[in-house]
Amino acid sequence: MPRKPLTAGANRTWLLAGAALVAATGIGTLMALTIFRHETVRIAPSLAPYFEMMGLEVNSTGLEIRNVRSHIVIEDHRETLEITGQVFNITRARQMVPVIRLSLHNAEGQQLYVWTGTADATELAAGEKTQFRRKLASPPRDATQVMVRFVARDDIVASIR
Repeated sequence: MPRKPLTAGANRTWLLAGAALVAATGIGTLMALTIFRHETVRIAPSLAPYFEMMGLEVNSTGLEIRNVRSHIVIEDHRETLEITGQVFNITRARQMVPVIRLSLHNAEGQQLYVWTGTADATELAAGEKTQFRRKLASPPRDATQVMVRFVARDDIVASIR
């Protein structure tokens, strides 16, 4: 039995269905990339600025620095700044713990001093945590803020130049 040719209305229906399928696929892909943005950025770090432009936090390491505390102690008759904290693995996989970058800033936000250190463990199992403790003898008097983060690729390149 011969097929009937499609009418203009049927052609339009197929065209709209195809457009809807393409749109749904695109939206689904964007949603998946957004939901799995941490994994996406780990695979394609160049996408991180796009997520940040959309106001979405991105964690490319799978680790979080928490419970940072700082206080002055007296050691060998001089002031020493002691900074402690924890590193948490927030993923379901084993993660290497990168070098930690510590920096001191004044009240205006100007960076005064930077140094690096390591956590107690070099890698963490899923959900595991470790500690870090770093000291700085005779810290700058006008330091009011401590910032702690992981060393970034840019930090390494800048130190080589």
